[in-house]
Amino acid sequence: MTNSNVKNSIEQVIKEIAMQNNVNLPVLEDHLAIVDDLGFTSLRVAELIANLEDVFGIDPFQDENVSITNIRTLKDLCEIYTTYLEKTTAK
Repeated sequence: MTNSNVKNSIEQVIKEIAMQNNVNLPVLEDHLAIVDDLGFTSLRVAELIANLEDVFGIDPFQDENVSITNIRTLKDLCEIYTTYLEKTTAK
């Protein structure tokens, strides 16, 4: 799965969660912080991660080297999923 496909999938999940919770999103850009700029609470971030696990079939945060606290921006989220998907398909 390409970085572009991962990003599109992540953006779709973000938009779905925002719509369900009546959150007005700005135009999604890589540098935007998930909490500060998109208005996601910790509960919405947990929902985002759970939904992404359903979409991609993986949870990169089970890896002890990957911490959810290091994920701040949309770009960070895309990079971790792209990297983890590449690792799992290379095995």
